[in-house]
Amino acid sequence: MQELSTLLGQRGIDFDPVEHRIPCFLHVINICVKHIINKYPTANYSTVSDTWTIKDQVIEKVDYVQAVQTKPLERARTIVRLTRASNQRRDRFRDCILKGNEDGWFRDDKGDSIQLPVVELLLDEPTRWDSVYIMINRLRTLQQAVNAFFDAWPQRSISNKRLSDVDWQFLQDLEVILEVSTDVFKARDLI
Repeated sequence: MQELSTLLGQRGIDFDPVEHRIPCFLHVINICVKHIINKYPTANYSTVSDTWTIKDQVIEKVDYVQAVQTKPLERARTIVRLTRASNQRRDRFRDCILKGNEDGWFRDDKGDSIQLPVVELLLDEPTRWDSVYIMINRLRTLQQAVNAFFDAWPQRSISNKRLSDVDWQFLQDLEVILEVSTDVFKARDLI
């Protein structure tokens, strides 16, 4: 900033390097993303329709707002932590994906069998602005495996942590919101 002050001074422009700090753009985006995430549960939903339809599924505003207020993002983080808590659980989750792929458990929106990637869930990192998006994206990619894993008998002690359909809808909505900023940065080669 001192060098910038010198260069601008040579052109007759008064620039104080302390007073005119230029904030890191990615840091500003991280702060904005955190504000979106933190304010979503307390947002005013009074102007939202009482119902709406997504992929032939009717969403009730009352159910959606109630789910949002119970902080499904925190519960999603809990699911990731629980799944990654031990090597045994990690192996069981991996086996669930492999078995589901082998037996054709997983389906796309048209009902056709799909293969899920054999990968781990990822936990977000508070200092990295896009990590919430990455965590949600991976979680939603593996949604069918996550549901199957939490429904399995060996996970009965943690099955109460399973996300509801409305929780998954919230995560999808948040993913779409966060995806916009991610796409902008990728298009501009900023990340």
